[in-house]
Amino acid sequence: MPVSCVLDPEQRVVHATFALPLTRREVAEFQDALRADPRFDPSFQSLCTVTGSVRDGLLSPYDLRVLLAQCPYGPSSRHAIVVTHPVVYGLLRILDAFANGAVGEFGLHRDRASALRWLGGATAPP
Repeated sequence: MPVSCVLDPEQRVVHATFALPLTRREVAEFQDALRADPRFDPSFQSLCTVTGSVRDGLLSPYDLRVLLAQCPYGPSSRHAIVVTHPVVYGLLRILDAFANGAVGEFGLHRDRASALRWLGGATAPP
């Protein structure tokens, strides 16, 4: 499965892993599943890890705009994204610019420890 997720309502964090390559539909289905989960709150933080290969393609900037428009998070949420591939890092910087604070604050990180610190000490999923 390209997207896996663990909700931690106690810490108010969504732990998600996105395995590349991804389609816009796969991410949209993940967003729909979050919205449908009664434990989810739009003010939750998220810790996202992006893995996999970029050689098979990436979401386009247009796809990112569409996905941001249907993002289930609210403006007070924070999103720590762990990414090691430089091309994906650059694409996610574009995502941050597109979001412009509408779905919260984005923090791009090269490792999980710094992402957890940035989220204020959230821990690994239960």
